[in-house]
Amino acid sequence: MRKSVNFWDRSAKRYEMQVKDDTATVILDTTYKYLHSSDRVLDFACATGMYALEIASQVKDVWAIDFSGEMIKLAERNAAKRGITNVNFMQPEITDQRLKDQAFNTIFAFNILHLVEDPLRTLSNIKDLLQPDGIFLSATPCLSKGGSLQELLIKCGSSMGIVPAVHPFKPKEVEALIYDAQFDLIESRIFTDQISTVFIASRKRL
Repeated sequence: MRKSVNFWDRSAKRYEMQVKDDTATVILDTTYKYLHSSDRVLDFACATGMYALEIASQVKDVWAIDFSGEMIKLAERNAAKRGITNVNFMQPEITDQRLKDQAFNTIFAFNILHLVEDPLRTLSNIKDLLQPDGIFLSATPCLSKGGSLQELLIKCGSSMGIVPAVHPFKPKEVEALIYDAQFDLIESRIFTDQISTVFIASRKRL
């Protein structure tokens, strides 16, 4: 864990400069239709806060968490620049009691499920934080094919320990993982830029 935190702390400024790409724009456009003005949203692994800040005006409030302190610092700076006050940036684990005390209508996990050590356990923790019938939205890069240069570099860097370990998912594997974690799938879409990303909207199973 410490090694991953150090990597993301070092990468925070560079990440912020390149995060807003065509895929991110499509993810945001697809996300809006699942939001309501009364929603309390959790953005898990929020990085520099792009998604949390973009949707803040559409919901009641957002809790945005990331284990990288440098990412959180940049996110808070970005919120202050834009005058956004209903996003609460924090650096806890997904199991933190402060999160359990909330009642989240919607939880995001964008660009993170392929990086966590135990995806099924992470999804179980996410499910526990959602209200009954709550919505879970995920966007997961699928690196199983390794067809693009960027995919090959990521997988090579991961095997050498230069970047954090990644799960080389296929889209159907991500769907099965989310279903096995007690979510019912609402929508599954694949966005392809340099890397194929599967966007999945799902609902907590009652």
